[in-house]
Amino acid sequence: RAAAAATRAILTAALEPAFDPEEVAEETEVVVEEIHESADDPAQRVFREVWTRLYREHPYGHPILGTAPSVRGLGPAGLRAFHRRVYVGHRMRLVVSGPVRPGQVRRWAEPLAQIPAGRRPRRPRRPEPATRPRVQVWRADAHEAHIVMAWAVPAGLTADAVALEAASIVLGHGDASRLTREVRRGAGLATDVRASWLPGRSASTFMVSASGPVRGVAGAVEAMAREVRRLRDEGVTTDELDRARAVLLADRVYGRETVAGQAQAAGGAASLWGTPAAEATHETLVRQLDVPALRRALSRHLVDHTVVCGLVVPKDAPKGLAARVRRVWAGGRPRVRAPRAGREEGPVQAADLAGGLRLRLVQRPDLPMVAGWVVWPGGQLTESARLAGRSVLLARMLTRGTSRRDGELVAEAIDGRAAALDGFAGRSTMGLYFECLTADLDAVLAVARECAAGPRFDPVEVARERGLMLDELRAAMDDLGHWAHQRALAALYGAHPLGRPRMGTAGTVRRLSAPSLTQAWQQVRAAGGPVVGLCGDVDLARARALLAGWTDGARGRPARLPRPQRPPKPAPRRVHSHRERAQVHLVLAYPGIALDDPGLPALDLLLAVLGGQSGRLFMALREREGLVYHVSVSSAETVGAGHVTAYAASSAEKFSRTEQVLRHELARVREAGITSDELERARAHLLGRWASSLQRRSRVAAAVAFDELTGLGCTHLFDLPARLGAVTTEQVRVVARRVFDPRHEVRATVGPRR
Repeated sequence: RAAAAATRAILTAALEPAFDPEEVAEETEVVVEEIHESADDPAQRVFREVWTRLYREHPYGHPILGTAPSVRGLGPAGLRAFHRRVYVGHRMRLVVSGPVRPGQVRRWAEPLAQIPAGRRPRRPRRPEPATRPRVQVWRADAHEAHIVMAWAVPAGLTADAVALEAASIVLGHGDASRLTREVRRGAGLATDVRASWLPGRSASTFMVSASGPVRGVAGAVEAMAREVRRLRDEGVTTDELDRARAVLLADRVYGRETVAGQAQAAGGAASLWGTPAAEATHETLVRQLDVPALRRALSRHLVDHTVVCGLVVPKDAPKGLAARVRRVWAGGRPRVRAPRAGREEGPVQAADLAGGLRLRLVQRPDLPMVAGWVVWPGGQLTESARLAGRSVLLARMLTRGTSRRDGELVAEAIDGRAAALDGFAGRSTMGLYFECLTADLDAVLAVARECAAGPRFDPVEVARERGLMLDELRAAMDDLGHWAHQRALAALYGAHPLGRPRMGTAGTVRRLSAPSLTQAWQQVRAAGGPVVGLCGDVDLARARALLAGWTDGARGRPARLPRPQRPPKPAPRRVHSHRERAQVHLVLAYPGIALDDPGLPALDLLLAVLGGQSGRLFMALREREGLVYHVSVSSAETVGAGHVTAYAASSAEKFSRTEQVLRHELARVREAGITSDELERARAHLLGRWASSLQRRSRVAAAVAFDELTGLGCTHLFDLPARLGAVTTEQVRVVARRVFDPRHEVRATVGPRR
């Protein structure tokens, strides 16, 4: 019944929109706010500007959001005309995936038979090809540089298309990719660099993008261009092609893990290439791809005279950048500077191994893949103020070399199997996580064990990653929403570790060294055996055998989380950071509750009522008054502490009203609570999200590991329906009064002076 109702709701929304004049006017202002937000983001600006120049008069060159005048000029009549023309039978597809019968779906889809077929879409016209390279540099209020290089390439599911897709993986996907190896880690010219192939119906796009410190922006462009040309002119190695093929084939498996992924894959193939069967065609083309074919495709399509290269740089960036970048594409070869030196507990099977290791397994044999998390106590709560950010750097270095192989060999061993392996650091935990195909589990776990037992912490690698963290800290200043949250948490927690940035500050990160990381990891391992959460196509006997010996040399007891000091509750406080942008970002922060607090289910339901696209805040600020594009409410919980934040961003002229409405809604829920209908809708929403999350093996593996380590128990995830079902409206009202307490409110704003 729920699936039928959901299908009817989707069809009603698509086929019978009301276009109420008041709602259209309000939503128009919301979209205008989104346009303002996009304009404030330097990374979005460079993408938008490059697309405009790449596709020019073709519709692909138009801004997806439109402009403020074009959006305000639509009105109900314009929207109805567009809907009549576009929402017709030949243009629409309904895709349903899950445990349903075709006959059921046909009955649900009966409204589709009532709509006109319309004219078949014309064959999309191809954009005019470029005849010379185009380079543009824009200066903006930014802290780092953003670079995009793009080529318009032919559309369609062809051997050339698959070759370009594979080339994007070789060039910029994963730690073993050329751009990461040469530009990010080797030369240290970028904090983030990647390549991608974006399919379209009129044209597809091959793109290389990066962000990084302005001091290296010209060198980064040169290095990126060099790697593109080298790939085009010299081709790929057999090993690189094998890795790309493994990634593409594995992506199909990973993408079918959830019913949403299955529906998206079939619907995307049908919309883009005309038939759901194109998925199988794509797989065939991937398997048939060889090194000569890939090189021929790159020679045809990644030519210098068709490139569009755009940069957004800080206003105080050195002069002459545009001229230097133009020279890169004027025919000269770019120069790159040298690199800088068993039992069962419900759905969970459990086994306690030697050395204190606790294995918790959820077996899922329906897909040949496995995800795992290896978790120790650690993270932000264990750091001193002087070494804030150490856990993040430590986690990044865990897979950058072992006693047996360096970081590049670790990356090749993992990327070549289309697997993932990386370190992580949270508020109270840290360790390793992985995801791989079942056939590769032995090999991936062997590499993970190496990383856990003997990370190298090479001083040169540490210095390089430390530099990248410093660049990322600088770049984070351009995300005003993030900065507003950070200012709020600093005021909320004071000297408590949770008040510091997770990545530390420039001063604390500069203090971090290879010896300090070695000492920190020894302390993590000395805490005892980790919890290993696994989910996927592996049985308990095999998992035990693969994990045997993981804790050799460790103390023979399970690791336990220490109980940190609780942060004091703050007095009311206001903080403001001045930035010359179009929008003001507002965060209201309050002390929350801890991870093991019995009121947590009630808080989750309260936030579900307030947040989301049908929540009170969205309806009040966006739907009814069109004040904002972004409004949200969220919470974070850890051992012994937590916080709740409400966030909104609006233009300066709408800010006072935005804050007034936001405060009114928080006061209303604090005083009157929520209704029974709201409670039931929120409960159904959270249970739906919970059921969907169970499809993700990595999500399940993480939950059973973290919950076991924190003392909640490895079945805590699966007990959620019972906990939510027991919550009453009165309990939600009590939690609302408890968290939205104005006596402890912190208000943080970032934006222009007011």
